[in-house]
Amino acid sequence: MKPLYMRFAPLVIAAPLLLMSAVSAGAGSWADGKSDPSFAKSKQICKSVATVDIAEPGPLDKATPCDSEALYYGIGMKADPAAARRCAAREARGPDANEVPFGGNGLLMMMYANGIGVKRDFNRAIALACQLDGAEAEMDGRVQHLARLRAEGWTGNDFSVCDDATSGLLAGICEAHASRIENIRRKQTITTLSKDWSEPQKAALARLQTASATYANAVGNNEVDLSGTLRAALQIDATDAVSKAFQNDLRQLVNGKLKKFSTQQLAQSDAVLNTTYQKVMHTKNFSYGTVKQSGIRDTQRAWLAYRDAFATFVGDAFPDRSADDIKGALTVERTTALREFLP
Repeated sequence: MKPLYMRFAPLVIAAPLLLMSAVSAGAGSWADGKSDPSFAKSKQICKSVATVDIAEPGPLDKATPCDSEALYYGIGMKADPAAARRCAAREARGPDANEVPFGGNGLLMMMYANGIGVKRDFNRAIALACQLDGAEAEMDGRVQHLARLRAEGWTGNDFSVCDDATSGLLAGICEAHASRIENIRRKQTITTLSKDWSEPQKAALARLQTASATYANAVGNNEVDLSGTLRAALQIDATDAVSKAFQNDLRQLVNGKLKKFSTQQLAQSDAVLNTTYQKVMHTKNFSYGTVKQSGIRDTQRAWLAYRDAFATFVGDAFPDRSADDIKGALTVERTTALREFLP
């Protein structure tokens, strides 16, 4: 499957999502205030739980910094639902209590819906959902979603604030959340892969990771249409796609499973890449949202530095392997990416 940033045609998604994200539920309960009659059902649900006490018990600890998202999901640490609840409760008393989906009342809503760290309580989860800030379509969908789960007697544990996302803003936040989790997993995978390496090998890996990050950032900054409200989500997804490919290529290299490229095959792959690149650069009236040919040129330069760095890494860390194999794999990947910009 294509990464998220290449699954949408430029500009097509921008207009409708802009409308949904521009209209916020605002402060106060979702049940309050006038709105589109189509949201009457969810507003009535919120009115029905208006008396539910959503205040968390216990003293407010102001001394110790905490990260409820990391504590709940186990991001870079062991999951600790009890600590996540205490942390979210503190966040819920702050000025951004209803504006951070993965913190404060947003996280408490998920905890009560999923029954993780607390006794499952759909009424409380709905009451919390009614206090959140967000696009109207999101608020409406989330409240009705929780009401359905309550009616069904749902016993799962994977309800998420992202389930009912409609706006580019929340899509970006959700993509950042998923990226945060995946980045930790990738780091752990690479750490495991290199745990028995020598210090020179680890030093070579660090240099390669720097080149990989530079290329990933270039892709995110230069080869993603940033005109729509999904721009943050698309940008994160694009850089993640490069990071994921890097981890996979590194694993294939270490395990000796890279496709073999002879000198002639590598030359052929280079020729195809160069032809594709020239076609992109000489396309008249090039149109791909905010993406410019100059940005593609800059990214190509970052990719060339990345490919050279990977070849150098092979020579430094695995001199018994052929650098042509990794250069061939990267060349095929880059050619595929460039073809997306051809008319």
